[in-house]
Amino acid sequence: MKDKGLQPERTALAWFRTLLTWCATLVLLFRLVWITGRPGVLWAVCLLAMGVIPMAMVCRSRAGHLKVAPIPRPIAPGVPFVLSTVCALSAILAIWSMLTR
Repeated sequence: MKDKGLQPERTALAWFRTLLTWCATLVLLFRLVWITGRPGVLWAVCLLAMGVIPMAMVCRSRAGHLKVAPIPRPIAPGVPFVLSTVCALSAILAIWSMLTR
């Protein structure tokens, strides 16, 4: 039996921490919408919420693959790009909404 070491666990934890950060940001943006009522921030919340679901799916999939295989199958290059783009667009939209009146 081959020792896989701690790398799969660290990688799974990194994906989970990223998902947790996205969820915390989503809650904070929703609170900002509740307080200020700005529609631009609401759009940022919607955009980020649409990104959290695929992020959760990727996180769960990666954790499952890392537990059973020493070398998991690679992620399609478009997945991290799309998730990063959703996160960046959400941040830009929220900041733009707060700067404009």
